[in-house]
Amino acid sequence: VPLGAVGEILIEGPHLARGYLDGVAAKSDVGFLSRPPAWMHRIHPHRGPTRVYRSGDLGRYHADGTVEHLGRKDTMLKLNGCRVESSEVECVLRRCLSDEDAVVDVLGTMRTDEEPVLAAFVYVRSERKAGVNIGIQTIDEDHTEYPLVRGMRTIAEAQLPEHMIPSLFLLVDRIPRTKSNKTDRKRLHMYGQDF
Repeated sequence: VPLGAVGEILIEGPHLARGYLDGVAAKSDVGFLSRPPAWMHRIHPHRGPTRVYRSGDLGRYHADGTVEHLGRKDTMLKLNGCRVESSEVECVLRRCLSDEDAVVDVLGTMRTDEEPVLAAFVYVRSERKAGVNIGIQTIDEDHTEYPLVRGMRTIAEAQLPEHMIPSLFLLVDRIPRTKSNKTDRKRLHMYGQDF
């Protein structure tokens, strides 16, 4: 990509691992390329075959040689034409939460009456329940967790642009995980859509 343009960060070199153990991330969008991209041979014409890893991170290359990390490819959302980096929103919202008590996890756009909505799924340990399905409930003014949401909204309004402030806060009783123990954003989003 040209200087200043956003692209995926690739990692390349002879000391790079050959792949994942036990094929854990074999179905992932990121991972090891089977063949280096054609443009890589133009940059290093005398170098032999090499391994390349797609990090899933987005970055921008600057004229001074530095790379600016812009966030994860899989957490970047578009809402009404505006870019929303969900991990940035999560970081701000987590300032209201204690590590052992709660976690804010997935943010996503959900279609409600044809209008996209930015939703924050809030996991509070005291709401934890066993089972296959995820319990979801809205946090309105009568809910016991409303003061928590009010605090998150106040901090978000002070530190984020308006389009990055969630308009819907949903309390979940657990966060689904993938086989590699990462948040299963697709599954949580699906449960949110059904809700």
